Amino acid sequence: MFYRVFAAAFVAVALSTAVASAATLIEADFGEFGDRFDVPTDFTGYDTIVGSSNEREDFEYFRFDSFLEGTTSLEFSLTNAGQGSNMLIRLSSTPFTMSEWDWTIDEFEAGSMSARELYANQWDPEDRYTFVLPDGFEGPLYGFVRFYSTNSDSSFSISATGAQGGGEVSPVPVPAALPMMLAALGAMGAVYGARRRSA
Repeated sequence: MFYRVFAAAFVAVALSTAVASAATLIEADFGEFGDRFDVPTDFTGYDTIVGSSNEREDFEYFRFDSFLEGTTSLEFSLTNAGQGSNMLIRLSSTPFTMSEWDWTIDEFEAGSMSARELYANQWDPEDRYTFVLPDGFEGPLYGFVRFYSTNSDSSFSISATGAQGGGEVSPVPVPAALPMMLAALGAMGAVYGARRRSA
């Protein structure tokens, strides 16, 4: 019986860890995303990132050291229901070496700036850009989104398309998963104790 309980406990731990693997990073909870080119926020391990800008020019520097298994592309979205907001996206396989405009880097899709420049307003509140990962590219990826001509609250998101667990399993941070695991272990212990008393 002890081995059965131990095996069940092991399964509970494995399940709680698997559920916790799909995660969303929200700037309002995390704190300001990287506003310096040399200290980008690490987005590695997240399938969804949500950030915002409040009526001002703003840079959000980030990096992905690697991507979740199955990821085929990153989808960027800008949302603004007010008078208007512009957001420019820049991506590179090498770190930025200066703030704002670093033209020395080898930039992905450098010739398609119009696709990487998003605009949203009250009449057309959402704009999107999809970056397809090059064949065999596993990272790292460095980038920033730059808000400008922004005169009302706006938000952006980055979603890893194809990531295992992304959009299918509700994100459960590890601290929240632990009580679930402990509750399961407690229930199994109670059942085991009841069986011993009835024997």
